[in-house]
Amino acid sequence: MSDSMKGLEMETRRIGAGWKRKSKKSGKPYISMVLDRDLSSDDKLLLFPNGFKNKENSPDFIMYLQDKDRQQGGTTPQASTSNAEAETENTMEEMLS
Repeated sequence: MSDSMKGLEMETRRIGAGWKRKSKKSGKPYISMVLDRDLSSDDKLLLFPNGFKNKENSPDFIMYLQDKDRQQGGTTPQASTSNAEAETENTMEEMLS
């Protein structure tokens, strides 16, 4: 698949964006996210740092819908979920620092 087709495919799967924020009360960092479309309860999301951020108000993160094909991997749901949760927690800590 050509790079332009991959870019188009990713853009059609883009579902939202997120910005780093800091709580005024506690000072704790968090991510404020905006969704561009409705989701179903079984949709899986991917959150990546925005590598094309060119303005201060551009989103820090871009959210994509995971391919249904990739959701049906070879691991069990419990193992996949707990591994994904641990990986997400570690990644979120890295992104917020």
